[in-house]
Amino acid sequence: TQLEQALRDLPAIGTMVKDRGYRQIWRFEVAGRAYYLKFYPRGGVRDRLRRLFRGSPAMAEFARLQWLQKAQVPAPRAAAVLMGFQIGGRRGDAVILHAIEPSVQLDHYLTDLQLAAQPVPNRPQLARQVRQLVHQLGRAKLGHSDLHLGNFLLSNGEVYLLDGYAVRRAGLRMSDVMQLGHSVDTFATRTDLLRGWQLLGSGSALMGHAEFLRTF
Repeated sequence: TQLEQALRDLPAIGTMVKDRGYRQIWRFEVAGRAYYLKFYPRGGVRDRLRRLFRGSPAMAEFARLQWLQKAQVPAPRAAAVLMGFQIGGRRGDAVILHAIEPSVQLDHYLTDLQLAAQPVPNRPQLARQVRQLVHQLGRAKLGHSDLHLGNFLLSNGEVYLLDGYAVRRAGLRMSDVMQLGHSVDTFATRTDLLRGWQLLGSGSALMGHAEFLRTF
């Protein structure tokens, strides 16, 4: 009942933390527990055609977060999906996530330390967690088309994967790993990169290719 009331009063009690037109992200609390709501408003003809072929983006994200949970990949847990939900007179679909707090995006955390000329506490442990998380994705035959440090969340020393919308079946692709490699360029050592390739089983030919490593 409290959750239902909070959803009805969302514009009054919640805080919109992001609005990209096609998706809004709201934070709200119920009985002292924090949640995030991702709202996908319904649009015109183009949006209806997209939904006809691809289905509801909220339902898709809900399913993908369940894939991550089943694969034991650290990620926010989905609480519910709402079809035909309304915010401020706009109708759409929404997915509710349990908030992971306190937390910070991993790229913001590392960049702030770099700008302050401070060393990264427990840097080897953070690098190991990122490698293992990506390895878990691959073992579960899952990929992530938006794999970069901005989509990793750090909370109490633990690393989580964000944005279930980018998760897909059929495993990791080279483009996924390359995108992550480009993202960690400023922070990772060559040893980190080699350990990552060894863990992912990419093969000695890639690990020994100097031009390939320089792209990171």
